[in-house]
Amino acid sequence: MTTPAYASSNVTAGIGKESTYGTGVSPTYYLPWKTLDVMDIASIDNDAAWRGAPGDGWGFVPGATSSTLKLGDHVYPDLIGFPLAGLLGDVVAAGSGPTTWTMGVLNTGTQQPASYTLTTSDGVNSRRWAGMKFATLTLTSTPTGSLTWTADAVSLLSTTTTAPSVSYTTTKIQPGWIGAITIGGSLAPTVIDCTVKITRAVTPKRNNNGAQAPYLQRSGVCAVSGTMTLVMTTDTYRAQYVAGTTSSLKMNWAQGAGASATQIQINCSRIAWQQVTPVYSSAQYQEVRLDWQARYNTTDVGASGGTGPCLVTLKNAVTSGVY
Repeated sequence: MTTPAYASSNVTAGIGKESTYGTGVSPTYYLPWKTLDVMDIASIDNDAAWRGAPGDGWGFVPGATSSTLKLGDHVYPDLIGFPLAGLLGDVVAAGSGPTTWTMGVLNTGTQQPASYTLTTSDGVNSRRWAGMKFATLTLTSTPTGSLTWTADAVSLLSTTTTAPSVSYTTTKIQPGWIGAITIGGSLAPTVIDCTVKITRAVTPKRNNNGAQAPYLQRSGVCAVSGTMTLVMTTDTYRAQYVAGTTSSLKMNWAQGAGASATQIQINCSRIAWQQVTPVYSSAQYQEVRLDWQARYNTTDVGASGGTGPCLVTLKNAVTSGVY
């Protein structure tokens, strides 16, 4: 009998928000994907004690368990809400047709964003990766392609499950060229490409309680940074960098109208330039690369108040409670 070979194109990945950390749920949305790396990690505690021989590999016992996940694809204005909400935590939905989502850093209660369950299905089996928490999200925009995203996450060890019914979003991807970048309150029409990265390290909480898995995984400090490449038409940014002057940054990708309107907007009211580098050799025109980092402020905040590094606005057809 010939052993079957299953195509990677058949693999599906669905996501759902958990009500209780680590209690797996069925998908509410399925994620089209270009990057899908999922790995269970079962550590080994080695017995390396000396035994009268020049060897240190005597035996082992199973150690702590966890899983790592990496996801990525084009940006769909409905699906991108999952990693954004999973990093920021303060999520408010308003209206319908479209729904307007406001997302900022959660500053009340546990200050913890939600956890999710990722369900993957292939030709061998279906698995649930419960307790998934996002650790990074990178958005990349170029004028010749679509807005794209990659994210890193961690979860509990996967378990087998029944393959659910699969259906996909019908929303269109967001092209990069529609992006409007505003720096210091003025539109910057010479931006060639840009990235924005939200990071939030996730630390497992483990006890001597008879379980190999962490009983909780806690999201830490939230940081927002990015890069931009512009056609060099001014020395303003270098002067601000040298003087230590902060600026503001708004990145907005919006298309459609009425009930079909979609939007992904990231507003950073206070950024500091980390490096401003002239680029003379990579293209016909002189360019400048800007590296920036958002600073916490009292403007970019959600319903929980306090301070935050950015405020995200989404418009899509997703109903309240999904993220």
